[in-house]
Amino acid sequence: MKPNHHTDESIIKILEQAEKGEQTMSAFCRTRGVAEKALCGWRKVYDGISINKVSPSGARARACPAQAAAG
Repeated sequence: MKPNHHTDESIIKILEQAEKGEQTMSAFCRTRGVAEKALCGWRKVYDGISINKVSPSGARARACPAQAAAG
């Protein structure tokens, strides 16, 4: 599995920019260097989370507590 190069904050910023709809999804992903599949996955994990709500433990731990406990 590839290491994650994006922090929770950067993912949320990317999602907020994508929601503005100024570009097509494929053009947006191409300019940001993000796969469309990754963007869709992030939407499932970070849905409704703002930058203010991200704790040091991260949104990933809250979204998938079983995976966080497993390692």
